[in-house]
Amino acid sequence: MRLLFAGTPQPAVTSLTRLATDHEVVGVLTMPDARGKRGKTLHPSPVALAAQDLDIPVYKTASLKEPETQAWIASHEADAVAVVAYGALVPASAFDLTRYGWINLHFSLLPAYRGAAPVQRMIEDGAAPFGVTVFQIDAGLDTGPIFRRESIELSDRVTSGQALTELAEQGTVILSQTLTAIEEDHLSAVAQDEDGISHAPQLTPAQGQVNWQLPAAQIDRHIRAFTPDPGAWTRTSDGTRIKILAAREDTRQAGTEPGTFEEIGGDVIVATGAGSILLEEIAPAGKKAMPASAWLRGWRGEKSFEVTE
Repeated sequence: MRLLFAGTPQPAVTSLTRLATDHEVVGVLTMPDARGKRGKTLHPSPVALAAQDLDIPVYKTASLKEPETQAWIASHEADAVAVVAYGALVPASAFDLTRYGWINLHFSLLPAYRGAAPVQRMIEDGAAPFGVTVFQIDAGLDTGPIFRRESIELSDRVTSGQALTELAEQGTVILSQTLTAIEEDHLSAVAQDEDGISHAPQLTPAQGQVNWQLPAAQIDRHIRAFTPDPGAWTRTSDGTRIKILAAREDTRQAGTEPGTFEEIGGDVIVATGAGSILLEEIAPAGKKAMPASAWLRGWRGEKSFEVTE
């Protein structure tokens, strides 16, 4: 199939690379260059860099509404636009610019977890099973008719980053097969079920703060959901912000007050509302990642983290 590809983050690179092998990708839509975490330099998206390596023309835009953008899309006379985590809504005025419209790979089993962060919200909720859906984009948010849904088994304690990598790898194969089936007229889309609808809004950095009054199991899910981005974090008693890179539930008890921590057997154990959390790797503000135990050896303040309501 002759395709345009719309995507932006690293997981979408897997899809672009596979589709460029299985189909004819004649152009790539991606978000404009964005500032890095330090906010000083503009960087192309991972998809833009991959497209350059593949010698595929790139069009950078944060909106698909402009006439010049739609003219660029139409000029390529593509059969469809394959979409994987592009980052912007597709307006109705763009639906008919290609023969088969816009075909999206979504990282949940729709209609569950519609929205920008399905994997992160699934991990946070402790939901299962994971999976992907290939569907036709329509005027709603992830509401279009479905071509194919597939459950994908992942390990019990994946981070969102790990889950997205695995779902992108397996989901891309499903997306490529679906596009071939559509082209050969072997597959039709079916309307989404009205039962089981849920939503997955984007995560914000502020939401990454750990609430130590919650049960340890819920905190463990929260940390994995926010890893690697936008990151789970906490503050020490003196206000130092600490990013939590790796942690897990633990059976050892560090006091009774949520947020208090101590060294037990060489490990940093934090008390929660129910149970304990073992901190494995952290990154204090302005410093590189380090084992939590190494940080604690140099810590001279009160052994407690900020507790939020």
